[in-house]
Amino acid sequence: MSDDLLPRLLAAWETTRDPDVEGAILRLGRQIARLRGPLELEFPDDKHAWMACAARAQIEDVDRLLDVPWQRDTEKVLPRVTALARFPPDPRIGRRLAVVMRTMPTRKRMPMLQEIAGQIVRSATPSMRADLICARAGRATNGLALVDGLLAMLDRLVVKPADPRLVAEAHARVGDGRELAMLWAEHHADPFDLQRRMVLADALEQVGDPRGEVIQLQMATSEGSLDRRLVARARRALAIHLDEWVGPLPLIDRETVRFERGFPIALVTRGSDDDLVAALDRPEWRTLEQLGAIGVPALTTLVAKLPQLARLEILHRKTATGVGPAPTVRTTILEGPWTPLRSAFPNLAIAAGCWAEIATINRVAVDARLDALVHLKTQRLDDLTRERHAGPRETRFVTERATFEPHGWYGRMWRGSSEAELIWAGNSNEHGKIRAYLLALANFGITALRHKAIVQRTTQEERELDRAFDDVRNRVAITRTGKPFDPFASELLASA
Repeated sequence: MSDDLLPRLLAAWETTRDPDVEGAILRLGRQIARLRGPLELEFPDDKHAWMACAARAQIEDVDRLLDVPWQRDTEKVLPRVTALARFPPDPRIGRRLAVVMRTMPTRKRMPMLQEIAGQIVRSATPSMRADLICARAGRATNGLALVDGLLAMLDRLVVKPADPRLVAEAHARVGDGRELAMLWAEHHADPFDLQRRMVLADALEQVGDPRGEVIQLQMATSEGSLDRRLVARARRALAIHLDEWVGPLPLIDRETVRFERGFPIALVTRGSDDDLVAALDRPEWRTLEQLGAIGVPALTTLVAKLPQLARLEILHRKTATGVGPAPTVRTTILEGPWTPLRSAFPNLAIAAGCWAEIATINRVAVDARLDALVHLKTQRLDDLTRERHAGPRETRFVTERATFEPHGWYGRMWRGSSEAELIWAGNSNEHGKIRAYLLALANFGITALRHKAIVQRTTQEERELDRAFDDVRNRVAITRTGKPFDPFASELLASA
């Protein structure tokens, strides 16, 4: 064991690009970073502490410098990239900057992309190829030429074996990575075996990879632990590593990505056919349970590769044409009048959309044996309430929403019942409409209402709500014992 092992490995890697040496650098860097602890920033964009650490140009600090949230703002990212040029060529830097590049749009960011490209050339490694291919997605002409130049550079890269004695010394200190590679292969073969996932998490944690702790923390919370500290620790790690861990999937909307048990379960992609061809076989797709697609012509091919896809949100009406068969999908969402066909979605339980003719869509839903319709961005609670008895088992409504999530007011009513549930998910623009919503429910036969707020209201909003409740209390029994529910989830269907 030698204290100068890391600089010797970096020097050997610079001349050989040997993947065995690269792996040893990654494992040793993680080991050192765990001993030194994370870089303490007063806030995510604390450039002073980050730049002070980078100014020392100590190779032992590279992992700590990279393990911080990376913004898209050129003024914040460019100084970091420039500071990393002080370090010798390093696969850790090259790999991380390749991830940063694929998350950066071309528009107004060419100087930053060019600076990143320069550092990638210095620290080029074949292991960054998938990220660079992904970085081509959606590029303007100048950005596309930049990425293609980097890929051509990788094609010319000469890789040769390093001194076997150095490799043996590194393996003796930090292992050869074969056991971890085997565990990853087993996970990719069956990503839903949670026991194997925990074994993988333990192995990652032992080598200092923060992914291991996140898997463990999210597994604990999924099994019923509500310790806020665990949730916060996992959230902080995801803020840093989300772009890396979601994998080189094309044109991902970062704000829609959700992780559970350490892996992505929901995201939106805007990839085209050409973008998807290179990524269709990526293992990162396979854990998805919810997929949003914008203008994805190859959607049918992609959906077929997602064994646990339960919710499909189509964000462009033309994309919906011809999708299927998708036997695992239980919920479809489209902000339009599209009604999914049973032939394409044989196990569909819930369809969400925007329909003008309530009576007509109710008949269609009953004929299709749907359990529920979700009316999106609706203000027509009077029509929905009046027609609920002729519709499917449940009539649901969402007044405002973001991808996969309701905003504003949302609720549900049951066929043959005079009860309803109403949930407040937050949106000041919608809150003032509660009186109209309550009157619509009361005027068409709702006599019992369960209400719940999942977003804290202001005192003024509480008073406004109480006044609206007072208007209908003589006709509707209102209780604040409602439970928040996912209006797009088929698992929560229950009679009143």
